[in-house]
Amino acid sequence: MDEKNDLREFEKFRYNDVMELGFTREDLDDSVFEGTNGYRWFTVTMKLAKLKGGERIELHWDCETHLVYISRYSKDSVIITRLVVESGSRLKEIILLFTGEYNMEKACGL
Repeated sequence: MDEKNDLREFEKFRYNDVMELGFTREDLDDSVFEGTNGYRWFTVTMKLAKLKGGERIELHWDCETHLVYISRYSKDSVIITRLVVESGSRLKEIILLFTGEYNMEKACGL
C-alpha cells in the first residue's frame, strides 16, 4: 500500500475539536500559498515537551488533511521522527501523558 492509501486508515480531526483540546493556532504570511488556495497558511500545534539538547515534542494538526501528527524536532526545528495519531482516544491519551490534563467535558461527551 502507498502512503496515501495508508492515511485513509486514520481518523480525521475537526479544527474546533483540536482547538478545544488545547491546540494553538499561528497565522503565517505566505502569499504563494494564499494565492493558490484562497486562504492564509496557518499552523495548529500543541507543545508537549522540551528535551535535553534543545529537542522538543509537539502535536500538529494538518489543515489540509485534518490528520494529527506527533513529531520530535531537533534543536534546529528539523523533524527527527513523526507518527500519525490514529484516533481521538489515542490523541487524548498522548495529551494526558505529557500534560496531565485535557478538556474532560469534551472527552467524555458531556
